[in-house]
Parts: sequence; C-alpha cells; structure tokens
Amino acid sequence: MRAQSPGSSVYAGSIPASAAAAGTLVRWHVVVRDEAGNEGRDPAPPETTDPQNFGTIVADTSDSTSLPIFELFCADANAPWSTGPESGGQALTGGKGYVDGCSLWFNGTYYDNVSLRRKGSTSLAWPKPKMRVSAGNQGKVFATSAGYKVKSFSLSANWAEPGENTFTREPLVWKTFQEMGVDYLESYQSHVRFNGAYFGRFIYVEDWTPESLKRNGYDTSDIGSLFKSESGEYSNLRWDLPKDQVPFYWGQDEPKADESALLLELTRGLAGAGSKERENYLFDGLNLPKVINYMAAQTLIL
Repeated sequence: MRAQSPGSSVYAGSIPASAAAAGTLVRWHVVVRDEAGNEGRDPAPPETTDPQNFGTIVADTSDSTSLPIFELFCADANAPWSTGPESGGQALTGGKGYVDGCSLWFNGTYYDNVSLRRKGSTSLAWPKPKMRVSAGNQGKVFATSAGYKVKSFSLSANWAEPGENTFTREPLVWKTFQEMGVDYLESYQSHVRFNGAYFGRFIYVEDWTPESLKRNGYDTSDIGSLFKSESGEYSNLRWDLPKDQVPFYWGQDEPKADESALLLELTRGLAGAGSKERENYLFDGLNLPKVINYMAAQTLIL
C-alpha cells in the first residue's frame, strides 16, 4: 500500500486481476506500524468469533441467474452436510454443531468468520441438505430485505416435499400465510454457490425473532423466550413432557432465563392437566382468533 499523494494520510492498494479466477473469494486485512513500533490492524485484532478479514468475490459471469445469490466458502468442504458435536467441530456425520470460520457474500456485503451446519435430521442423507448460517457471537449482522438485521437464517433444499416436488412450496406457503393475514416469515428462492461453484437452488427462510414478530404486529418490548420444537416423541406439545427433558426436545432461542415452566404450562393447559380448567385456559392463555386463522391457513396449504 502507498499514500495516494505525497504527505497524504489516505493509503490505497490494489490486487491484480490475474491473482484470482472467476468465483474466487478474495480476503485481506491491513496492518500498520509507526516509527515507534506501535501496530494497528483493521479489522481489529481478531478474537475467535470476530470478523478477521475484509473480502469480496470475483464474479463468475458464466453462472448467470435472476435469483439472489448466496456465496458460501468453508475450508471444510463437508460443512453443509453434517458437523461435529460441538461448535467449530470437524464435519462428522450425526452432529449438529456449527463449522466455524466460513465466509458469506450476499447482496454486495461480505460477512467474515460465520458458521455453517446441516439443519434437521431429515436432511442427514440428502445430497443437498438444509443448512443454517449463523453469525454466532457477532450478533445480528445479516441484513434482510425487511429492513432489519438477524443473527442467523436457513437455506432449505428442495430435495423432498409432501406429494409431488414443485420446488416452490415453502415460499408459496409463507406468501399464502401473509395474504391470509396470519403470521409469516420472509422466504424466497435463492441461488447458492459453495466454494466457488454452483451448489443448488435453495429457499431462504428467516428465523422467528423479535424483529419478525414485530413485523407481524406483536409488541416485543417485553418478549419472553421463543421455543422451537426439535425432533422426538415429546416435541409435539405432549402434556406429559418431564421438565428435565425439555432441553432435549425444545430449543430455547436467546434465553433470558429458564422459562420451560411456561412451555409446560401451555402443554398441560391444552390437555386439561394444568392449573385451570381447559375451557378457561383456552380463552385466557391463547389468542383463539389467531389460532383459528392459522389452522385454516394450514388446512389450505396441506
């Protein structure tokens, strides 16, 4: 790098076009030292989960599409399929921990040191699995078309659908929900490349977050935990779910505290085994108009 003009405090550098082929990820960081030996780095000296580089993609003009493009890069070529049991683990069959140190380029923005893992037990043997991309401890950095930023999102493969494969079911379902006035998530078709080559057509789906709930009209000023059903026999609102088994069947997103008692109150209340008679609980504990509308929408799309 050199000063743009004599005495200027603005420095610039260039990377020759011959240094990288089409589809290549180019990353860099800047280190400066003064005469006293003091050193600075941009991005700042990296912690384990912080961005460690700037980056860009050398466009591959031979891979044309009208869909939004997600460019994913991971040193571990098996990262999309399965991961080790712990975060940052080697890609091993059967685990659900993230593979760290990946990169993402999307919509003109580079995201460094993100994490990737296979999503869902059903996609374990799929040639193109469901995937989840997360910024981890970096927090909410991924920009969305809805105008807010999120910490993670999903890329769902079109490998299996109920009935005939249409490759459009998921975004159509969420659009139908939106048109019917029930809660919905942002979802659209996307073109995914992995390690510089075409990987497949995937469905982008945002997560349920305070931001997506607010967009759906909820007051999120004092929101509790969000629970996500995992796989297994107790993951379907069974009334006899033991409290100590909740973490194995239900994920608690962004927990402020252990609020499993609220989940158990719901499962028992629906079955008439709670502190109130079921008839009273259904009116006091649920927004019945929303539930009925949601059930109607589900019936339509099935």
